[in-house]
Amino acid sequence: MSAGLTRSQIDALLDPSQYTGLCRQFAERGAAQAREIAAALAR
Repeated sequence: MSAGLTRSQIDALLDPSQYTGLCRQFAERGAAQAREIAAALAR
């Protein structure tokens, strides 16, 4: 990988603030599942 990228390019690719694209969807899906489980437990 370092043959085609500089150290700063690799650092930028590995920076979590640069790849948060699907985090919102994952969080929303997890929250919906948690609400369903909580509702089932409350019955």
